[in-house]
Amino acid sequence: CIGFTARTLEKDSKFAKYRNSTQTLVFDKSKVVYNINNIKELKKETNIDYIIIVEGTMDVIALVKAGFENTVACMGTAITPLHAKELKRFTNKIVLCLDGDSAGQNAMFKAIDVLLDSGLDVRVVSLKENLDPDEYLKKYGKDSLRDEIENHALVALDYKLIRLSKRFNLNNNYEKAKYIKESYEIISNLSVDAEKELYLKLVSKLTNVSVDVLRRDMNKNSQKQPTADIVQEVIKSEEVREEGIQKAIKYILASIVHKKEYADNIDDTIELYFKNPNHQKLFNYIMECRQQDKTYTISSLFDMFDVDNNKDIKDIIDFNFSKYDGNEKIYFSDSLRNVYKIGIEMKEQTLKEEYKKETDLTKKREIAMKLSEIAKMKNKRLENE
Repeated sequence: CIGFTARTLEKDSKFAKYRNSTQTLVFDKSKVVYNINNIKELKKETNIDYIIIVEGTMDVIALVKAGFENTVACMGTAITPLHAKELKRFTNKIVLCLDGDSAGQNAMFKAIDVLLDSGLDVRVVSLKENLDPDEYLKKYGKDSLRDEIENHALVALDYKLIRLSKRFNLNNNYEKAKYIKESYEIISNLSVDAEKELYLKLVSKLTNVSVDVLRRDMNKNSQKQPTADIVQEVIKSEEVREEGIQKAIKYILASIVHKKEYADNIDDTIELYFKNPNHQKLFNYIMECRQQDKTYTISSLFDMFDVDNNKDIKDIIDFNFSKYDGNEKIYFSDSLRNVYKIGIEMKEQTLKEEYKKETDLTKKREIAMKLSEIAKMKNKRLENE
């Protein structure tokens, strides 16, 4: 025994989750890895494919009890090169499974750099609902956790780039350009050009900016502001994206108007993204008819709109479904998912901006409640996906 540790029992305690003995010559937190003594014994019996690093000692106990004997934790401190050196004696592959809260995710970023610098192969598990490993085990069981670790862990740099993207509003051109700029700092440290190319493709996928522009821009990336090429490409990608979203909305509305079977179960949250007043008016009319069990017909739309002079509505009434060659339902689902996602993100961004500007505490609370509802919608969508 070289030290003691304790964990608060209250989930939302004002105290730190873990309290450990103070630093001593024997209990050096920059070196000590909890459960490493059992890892040494395990190594004698079998080959260790990977070691799981969790945040706290109670997580280690819970995982070992569930059969994950290859689990360790650092003692109330960030992962250091000395920890990495100790772990490397037993395996070359590390799976980080830290808490899902913001502190855990920030620790993940720092740990990745330390472990990669030590030459370790690092994977990252992000548990849904921001659960810590102990909570996840209790809710979903050991088979689900094993599946997350063995089949869904992200390569460290994939995780960093995806997680970094969530710090920015990628619907905003300037913020998207800032994300691209920060992603260069991660990618440019790679020594192999083929690896750089792979991660530029990931950034391209997240931002809709072409790989050629990203590559050219990164190579001359000594400026502090995004280059003109990147800004122009971002604006162009936004125009393409906007056009795609409007096409998706038109397809959704056409499917509803023409009473396609796959368009029956649709709720009014899709309205969050509607910018076009004609689309808004049409959708509100249909939803009102549904709520009142009224039958709506295409001919009734001619009473509501000057169809011949209204291209938005005319395109929906005359919509050609045959070009989708039997894939109507799949395209509808994809369109719906994209429109929901963008709508929720835009509504969230608008509310955040309102919250920052608002000075009245009562109104701030009202906005905060709306943001909470948006967050629930977002999580529900993610779970369904």
